[in-house]
Amino acid sequence: MRLSTVLILFIIMGGVNAQSNQFPEKWIGLNNLFFKNKDISKTSIQFTTSGDSLLVINESLDQQLSFGISFRKINKKGGYDEFDIFAINSSKNREVSSEQLVDSPITEPLRGQESKSLRLQIGYQRGKLLPILPRLNADLGLSGSVWYETNKTTPVTSAGFPVDTRLAGVGLNVELGLNFQIIKQLNIGYSIFPITSNVAWRETTVNNPILPVDQRVERDLKFDADLFKSTFEWRNFHIRYCF
Repeated sequence: MRLSTVLILFIIMGGVNAQSNQFPEKWIGLNNLFFKNKDISKTSIQFTTSGDSLLVINESLDQQLSFGISFRKINKKGGYDEFDIFAINSSKNREVSSEQLVDSPITEPLRGQESKSLRLQIGYQRGKLLPILPRLNADLGLSGSVWYETNKTTPVTSAGFPVDTRLAGVGLNVELGLNFQIIKQLNIGYSIFPITSNVAWRETTVNNPILPVDQRVERDLKFDADLFKSTFEWRNFHIRYCF
């Protein structure tokens, strides 16, 4: 909340002090940038009632990759139209526990699951830049987006069934940000989202062969709204080329 208060104060200052700052007419930006690859495996030894040594293996995998490209056109007064050409978010997670007899090549899973997700998004934003300092601008915008997401969860044992989820939705966000000009053709910035909202159609399929086909699928409409969601994330940084 402190960061949002600072940004709001900057915007007020910008509205009061805005004079004759010259804005570049066009920006091409990289945003939604994030990468993570965390792979952990822990092994412990236990003993069975018959005295055999048993390896218990706990695996944890967390892979994430996201990036996006946008184009912004700015008028002389600092108003702009920004087009999110595309944004991609993908992830892969694995949480599995298994056991293996010492000196045996056979590993038996005990519990856990694997999951994969992919989200594609395009959008449009209307906003205004407000000068604070010669190289620093506040950024206030209202954005809309259209997105599609798929999720697949697969258990590693026969105790559960694979689940596929598909979502298609639209979003509406209020965005506050700061942009700092490093050199004439390059700036960096950071954005927060005081208000985010999404409406989505969701289809969930449980791949249970015992159920009739029409009972495997559930469809519903999902709505969510948040205040200051994901305020501190690397994805909120962006880099833009100005020309």
